Amino acid sequence: MRIPVGAMVLALLSPAAAAQQQIELSICHEEAELHEDWRRVSLYQVARVFHDGSGATALKVRRAVCNETMPDTTCAAIPNHMFCRQEPFTRMNRAASWYAVRFVLENHTGYEGFRLTHERPALRAFRYADGSEPDPDVSPWQGLLRDHLALKLAGDVGPEHLSQLEAMGLVQDRIVAFNMAAIVGHESYHVAGNRCPLAEPARSERSGLFSHILRLQTSDELFCAENPDPNEINADLCAMRHVEGLHGSPLSGVDDADRLEDFAQRAASDMIAFQTLTGFRTFSDLPRGAYVIPEFDQYLNPVYRLTLLAGAVSTASTAPALCGDASGLFVHGVQTSFQTCAGDGQVSDELLAEMPPGVETSWNGAPWTTESFSCLGR
Repeated sequence: MRIPVGAMVLALLSPAAAAQQQIELSICHEEAELHEDWRRVSLYQVARVFHDGSGATALKVRRAVCNETMPDTTCAAIPNHMFCRQEPFTRMNRAASWYAVRFVLENHTGYEGFRLTHERPALRAFRYADGSEPDPDVSPWQGLLRDHLALKLAGDVGPEHLSQLEAMGLVQDRIVAFNMAAIVGHESYHVAGNRCPLAEPARSERSGLFSHILRLQTSDELFCAENPDPNEINADLCAMRHVEGLHGSPLSGVDDADRLEDFAQRAASDMIAFQTLTGFRTFSDLPRGAYVIPEFDQYLNPVYRLTLLAGAVSTASTAPALCGDASGLFVHGVQTSFQTCAGDGQVSDELLAEMPPGVETSWNGAPWTTESFSCLGR
């Protein structure tokens, strides 16, 4: 499905869509992305979030080259209309492909062995995606994965037989599904007129963690007190519901489904943690492969967003909620944010309960090692 520049098309996922709410989606791309085939895959990935969240299965799509009329952000939304840049979607798929290809080619038994093999895997994945750290073992699979996923998401691929390519496609698509749920799930709140289309409370709502983080945000217990936009806070809450909604449809029906699902969840948590800290897009004023924690006053502190959004990927059976690279990014975020806007510096028991026990032990004076972030349970 090649969409010409400036064309208006209607992407339907079901014959009944015409009778349902229609959402307009404007996606802009850079000139260099004109022939980037991830555009087709990412459109299906975006549509899936809206379909799973509200049943609004009709997307009216317009594509154009990015210019000054497009919001300078990853995505933005108003009622019934969402605006996005293609680059973050392509970047996300490329980063997920690094995880998926490496995991399958190296035949890891699980995430723990993978993250011990690849120091700071999220950083490596996004440096690969951003072109600053080439990986000759991953690059040959890019086109194959794009074509495979395009057919699969369009419903043109039959039962999986778990060849290397099919296993990679399953893992990549699952990683991106969680990441898309975080981004598009957030915007779905604004698309619906600042109302979340999902009513089922997220784990952090039920446990009280969400309320606790709101109190931390507006006090100086950890960082200095700040008061973000309530609509952006509620949009993150909606994103968490979208992320957790994916728990009801784990990978199944193929050999090694549990192993692939567990890895995809941990990898997705890594990627969401990295993006909530450094931004869900690249910044042209930074050297390629360099990342900072930007300040966006209208949102929760990036550390709190990381805890909620990346933590929502894990199910109750995969404690701790944050481990591996995601928990390492949490620690880095706490240290960096404290230097930027210091409060009393108290990392609460509620936050530590989301982490491996080694994080608290190391903060209390033990050396920081790879075991501090272990995913092998509490």
